[in-house]
Amino acid sequence: MRAEEVIRTFEAVRRTIPYEIGKRRTGDVAVCYADPTLAKESMGWKATRSLTQTCADHWHWQSKDPDGHKTDTSPQGSEKIAG
Repeated sequence: MRAEEVIRTFEAVRRTIPYEIGKRRTGDVAVCYADPTLAKESMGWKATRSLTQTCADHWHWQSKDPDGHKTDTSPQGSEKIAG
C-alpha cells in the first residue's frame, strides 16, 4: 500500500488532506513492510477492517478529540499532559 492510496481513501471518506509530493529526503525509508504473523500467532489478533473503515474510524475519533491525547485519562486524574 502506498501513502497516496491512504491519502485518496481518507479524502474519499471525509476531507481533503493538504500534501505535496517531493524528492526523497535524507533518512527517508525506501521501503517498509509489515508482517502481522506474530500478532496472530502470539495474541490471536487479526485485522478485520478495510482501509476505508479504518480511515472513517480515525476521522470519527479525531473529530471527537481534536486536541489528541493532551488530557491524561488515567485513574490518577485528568491532568493536562505537557506537550
